[in-house]
Amino acid sequence: MSDSQNQSGPVRVAVAGLGRAGWNIHVEAMRKLPDLFRVTAVLDGVPERRAEAERELGCRAYERYDDLLADRGAELVVVAAPTQLHADWTVAALSAGRHVLCEKPMARDLAECDRMIAAEKQSGRTLSIFQNRRFSPSFLKMRQVAASGVLGRIVMVRAAVADFRRRWDWQTVRSMGGGMLRNYGAHRIDQLMEFSGPAEPAVHCRLDRVLASGDAEDFVRLSMSAPDAPLLEVDIFMNCAFDLPEWLVLGDRGTLLSGPRGNSDPMRWKVVRGFDALPGHRPDLGPAAGREYSTEKLAFDEFQAVPNQEFEDSDLAYYRALHGAIRGGRPAPVSSASVRRRMLVIEQAAREQAGLR
Repeated sequence: MSDSQNQSGPVRVAVAGLGRAGWNIHVEAMRKLPDLFRVTAVLDGVPERRAEAERELGCRAYERYDDLLADRGAELVVVAAPTQLHADWTVAALSAGRHVLCEKPMARDLAECDRMIAAEKQSGRTLSIFQNRRFSPSFLKMRQVAASGVLGRIVMVRAAVADFRRRWDWQTVRSMGGGMLRNYGAHRIDQLMEFSGPAEPAVHCRLDRVLASGDAEDFVRLSMSAPDAPLLEVDIFMNCAFDLPEWLVLGDRGTLLSGPRGNSDPMRWKVVRGFDALPGHRPDLGPAAGREYSTEKLAFDEFQAVPNQEFEDSDLAYYRALHGAIRGGRPAPVSSASVRRRMLVIEQAAREQAGLR
């Protein structure tokens, strides 16, 4: 049993990085769960951010990561820094006896992932990766419908992100771990691989840089295929001015379609009425009657649901599960081993970056 499991009260947390993810996602989620988490220390290179955290959270603030780790008040370190720092900072925190929640993507490559996993095993602490979209209401509802069998055998699942957007921040620079494959793609690949089965999927990918100012891709079209699994498709287009459905699921009894906003949009699915009672047909190789394709009129039952009316916010659900891992000894909400499989897909796809313009 770890030291944290013997303790009571909120988990004491150090947040390393107070940018968009660190402040707007992680700190915001923990503020909503004061009985479960308390931020005791933060790290950031911007003085104004450190002052804001001290003022609003009543915590200690540091400019250097070594100083943050030297502060023994925290049990958990949230690594919310740019991707190129994930491996080094995670290994250092685990070696210092802290649990770690690392932002996605886990790392830049498999070698860094393996260093992190080795440090986790040696430390005996919990390492979880913030693939919070596994807890997204739209994903959970889509999986629920697919698993119910009403759509029949699932043939394809597609996840899409569409926008028309120019960016020039660090996420557009490959050396910093930027690019949409690792940014938005890390979430979509993680979700879709819940359908992939035990075999490692074959990966086919087209990457391009269209509007981004850096050298990293902002156009991703990725397919994963494995035996006895649906075709899994990821489309991330930062040069698409039209909305695309977040989810498209094709079965042999019906179809599911969600809106572009996912959680707050109605999710719709249509199911063939009485499919199993339909008469069978044998191939007719003779002249087509009336010179028409063979066809039949099918009746459908249509359903819909708004996912965020049924499931909790993904960030809060993730943090509740993380509290159970740290205080209750339960499995990490997203294990490092499971994310390594996703990083293998990303690494295979990233080999195609050499042809980027």
